Amino acid sequence: MDIKSIYKEKIITVDEALDKVKSNFEIVCSLGPCEPQLFLSNLHKIKDSVENVSIVTMLSLGKYKFNSDESMKNSFINECTFYSGINRKNHHYGIMSYIP
Repeated sequence: MDIKSIYKEKIITVDEALDKVKSNFEIVCSLGPCEPQLFLSNLHKIKDSVENVSIVTMLSLGKYKFNSDESMKNSFINECTFYSGINRKNHHYGIMSYIP
């Protein structure tokens, strides 16, 4: 099998990726402009089926429902290596944490 065939076998949809997320998972995202924006934009959809999922972001550029809506508190926590304005603004919801 060639490398292109192997790569094609690994491609999944956003919904398939969301189905793989389970309670107590820790998901580490790429830095800034390389973060998985489509995945993070849809993460809130699984709020009722998961608990305590940690999403580690590094200089996140997007505003996402999973880290800006107080109702996500028991499902997700956004642990950040850089506390941007979005992170500081939503800290009081208890869904943000800073990793120094």
